Amino acid sequence: MPDCPTLHHSNTPLLQCSSSSLLHQLELQQKNEQLEKLLRELKAAQSHLLGSESRFRSVAESANDAIITADGAGRITFWNRRAEAMFGYSEHEALGLPWTMLIPERFRDEYQQGMSRLIETRDSDGHGQVVEKCARRKEGTEFPVELTLTNWESPEGKFVTGIIRDITIRKQQQAALEKAQALLAAENRRKTGELAKARQLQLSGRRLEVCAVGMPPLLLYRAATRQVEALAIKAMPLGSIHEYPYQKSEVALAAGDTLLLMTDGLPELFNPQGEPFDYDRVKAKFSEVAAQSPRQIIRHLVCAGKTWAGGQPQNDDMTFVALQVR
Repeated sequence: MPDCPTLHHSNTPLLQCSSSSLLHQLELQQKNEQLEKLLRELKAAQSHLLGSESRFRSVAESANDAIITADGAGRITFWNRRAEAMFGYSEHEALGLPWTMLIPERFRDEYQQGMSRLIETRDSDGHGQVVEKCARRKEGTEFPVELTLTNWESPEGKFVTGIIRDITIRKQQQAALEKAQALLAAENRRKTGELAKARQLQLSGRRLEVCAVGMPPLLLYRAATRQVEALAIKAMPLGSIHEYPYQKSEVALAAGDTLLLMTDGLPELFNPQGEPFDYDRVKAKFSEVAAQSPRQIIRHLVCAGKTWAGGQPQNDDMTFVALQVR
């Protein structure tokens, strides 16, 4: 407060001093109010930031994926619980360490270049994309991961956040599936080759050359005698023995003769009483319609099977091939 030495001489200096003091007090009051308002705004902003940080940490800590943040220098600033479990570093150990410690040494230069590009621009090819990479645990083992990176800025500087998913099990399952598919393809090729050797049905003029592979007998209807013959050739089932020496048989045919080839689905079809349809009944049913067209023959056999099953679901396929000599 300024001194007022002329206070005892007259009223004018007193008024001047009082006015100056009042103005000064008003200025102080306004500054205090502005300061209080600024403090309230700062507290609100701080509360909002703390709330946002709390919500982020709550979500990040409950995530099933590792969530890691690094600053512009590549030093880790955030490390969630899943990252601890995945990489083996505790949060205390990880914070402040370089991001590259999570990467096999042979890939670190490449990763560092990518991180630098990502920090400098949001238009980097790696921004927001899911890519497969190789990661490294604390004890040195490597494992496959899916990695998504994004960059962001705050008053404290530039940062990169990565979401990392361990895909070891998926890769193992994929490898097992590919191996099984390769084995299946090889087995199919082998069986196809054996089938080409073992089951041959060749017509030359009116002569039939047939080879069986443990399948039901071939039924041959002779138009001249109106009789059905069973051509049974004993052999091991296809694929049971590698390079099995299957035998061939040659049969003469005449116009009107009909051939029936089938799987064992119909002969081994059971009725509600537990009785099989058997081969003799197949032969008898074939004899009933053997002189008719192949379509009619197959339809007759299918209907006979359905009637025999009495509505029960069949446990095997019924496949027929009917050939008629013209």
